[in-house]
Amino acid sequence: MDVNVNDELANRLGITDASVSQTLAGAFDGAAVSTFWEGDRAVSIKLRLDPASRSSFGDISNTYVNSELTRARVPLRAVANLVPEWQTSRIVRRNGVPTLTIQAFRSRGLCL
Repeated sequence: MDVNVNDELANRLGITDASVSQTLAGAFDGAAVSTFWEGDRAVSIKLRLDPASRSSFGDISNTYVNSELTRARVPLRAVANLVPEWQTSRIVRRNGVPTLTIQAFRSRGLCL
């Protein structure tokens, strides 16, 4: 996803590229707000939008961005254009070994 922020309009509202980035990362991937300890294992607690609010491409443009300067709260579509874009990925390595991490969430009522 390529987010092209209209710098002139965003600057008038006091919205920065960093605030757009942080808002989207927190809303869709989750922002760590605390840590829960289960015995000696740390479990991160993340805050993010509910699944119904982050299930489609249109939900990204409807995400509200806050301005710390003017206290304005505007939808992302008002200050940026969203364009789907293919990008090369980076190869993550753990202990020198190329690694692929896959996350999945089990549906309710599904038994294995």
